[in-house]
Amino acid sequence: MKEESKQKIPVHLITGFLGSGKTTFLNHFIKERLPERILVIENECGAINIDGGLILDGVEDVLELSAGCLCCSLSDGLLDLLEYATEKRDTYDRLVIETTGIADPSSIVQVFLTNPYVVPVFELEQVICLADAGLLTEWLDEAEEAIRQISFDDVVL
Repeated sequence: MKEESKQKIPVHLITGFLGSGKTTFLNHFIKERLPERILVIENECGAINIDGGLILDGVEDVLELSAGCLCCSLSDGLLDLLEYATEKRDTYDRLVIETTGIADPSSIVQVFLTNPYVVPVFELEQVICLADAGLLTEWLDEAEEAIRQISFDDVVL
């Protein structure tokens, strides 16, 4: 990724445990931001990416990473997608990343705060964690990832 003198691209990271409503929130976020052009990176661990098909019209493009979790495949997946996003920066106004329900957002955040190729191009504006209030206590008791997701956010919805 080449360093650019242009304004940094704003980035929003959406995280949350399985079934917490990340894709539903993403659709509302996109709708509220229109007419902005939004590039979405959708991370799905399964062989079939269901969430990518649920995203509303209004996005410039949806880049799907289904080869594994973004937090576990940073060198192979996320950095390649960010390089592509840098090359296409004139075609969109904002980048939104939706992680899998089992992602640890700390390693993704670290890329945006410390990587010398990413920092000059992208500005991490917000980490948003979706949580199901009815299941939150159970998730926190049973899943280390849920604790990391909640502790690494700016906003919990």
